[in-house]
Amino acid sequence: MRPASPDTVPAMRRAAAAGALAAALGAAFAAPPTVGGAAGASEAPGDEERRPPLALTARLAPSPAGPETLLRLSVDVDNRGERAVSALRFAVAAEGREIPVYRDTVFLAAVAPGERRTVPLHNLWTSEGGRPPPADGRLDVEVALVEASWVAREATADGVVWRIVGPVPDLPLKATATVEIVADPR
Repeated sequence: MRPASPDTVPAMRRAAAAGALAAALGAAFAAPPTVGGAAGASEAPGDEERRPPLALTARLAPSPAGPETLLRLSVDVDNRGERAVSALRFAVAAEGREIPVYRDTVFLAAVAPGERRTVPLHNLWTSEGGRPPPADGRLDVEVALVEASWVAREATADGVVWRIVGPVPDLPLKATATVEIVADPR
């Protein structure tokens, strides 16, 4: 095997990235069809009823929480569209300060049309370095769904293939969750 020329390296990287995305989507959607949705027409859905195709609700637990408590953050994604949605990218801020881990994280949870699915996000502390505990004793966490894709599932001779159909319109969607911080959460 001879080494690749410098001109072919970018093309090889793009091909490898596309293959990795296809493999990741395939692994993420290896669940039963009720989780992944059904394939539809190849074009993105139209204006269903002039309402946003997705709705978002954020949750923090436990509540109330004590100082230095690890909180579980999750979102409920309600898919009002006509096809499955996936490749969810969020922006999260605690007390107005962005949490950087979300910049490069894509959640491959599939949400079928008409389905509401809870997507667990990264845990966070009630207080941590660089973010002091809130003076009012209430920690506000804002979650924004900044990017998502419509996806279609197709059966081929080689098995099930997922493909991205197009971006979900009307984003970002925002939701806020608040937890009260108390000295003794019992």
